[in-house]
Formats: sequence, structure tokens, C-alpha cells
Amino acid sequence: MLPSRTSSEIAITPAELKVSAQKIRDLRLSATESAVEIGRELLRVKEKLPHGIFVKWVERACEFKIRTAQDLMKLAREAESDAKLVALMVPSTLRVYLSKKTPASVRDAIRQRLENGERVSRSDLHS
Repeated sequence: MLPSRTSSEIAITPAELKVSAQKIRDLRLSATESAVEIGRELLRVKEKLPHGIFVKWVERACEFKIRTAQDLMKLAREAESDAKLVALMVPSTLRVYLSKKTPASVRDAIRQRLENGERVSRSDLHS
């Protein structure tokens, strides 16, 4: 457990916090962009492989489950049709948003909140 600090013991300045927050926001955006690019590459490879080879290749060569690959490919397809939406969410939130289990009414409400400038988290989607 980390030792707790009182407000008089804070060892980071407001300016440093501001810089860190911007860096984190930038990294979140690049994480989404990377997820979309991974999905595009998976789609490209899948298109060129014979039927039945892709799943084994993903799980062996890319070292993640096919479900993850399917989610990433879905992100890439969505990015082609709605880049603005993709830019507004981190990959994990976007995967929940795009899930077949997420009702259209929830997606509509979330899209409206995003267009109003609100941030939306996975817990927002689940609630």
C-alpha cells in the first residue's frame, strides 16, 4: 500500500499536473488511433488469407484472441464510416459502444452526449 500524503506534502506542481494531463489525453488519442490501425491491418491480412487460416494466425502470430481481433476490425470499419466518433472514445469504450449487446437507443444517447462535448466512459455505457 502506498503511503498517504496530506495536501501540504504534494510533490507535484500545478504546472506539472497540467503537462501530465495533456500527455495522458494525447496518449489516449494515440491509443485509439493505434487500435484502428491494428484493425485495418487485420482486415487487410484476413482478406488475403485462405478461409480458416486467419484465426490460427491471429492467435499464434499476433498473440491475442480472435475476439480481440474481431473487436479491432470492427473499430477499423467504424472509423471508415465515422472517424469523429472514433476520435471521441478510447478503444475499450468504443468496443462496448459498438457491441451487438448495446441497444441502439443507448448508442443514440451516447452519440448525443459526445456531440454535446461530454466525455463518455464504459461505466456510462453500462449504466
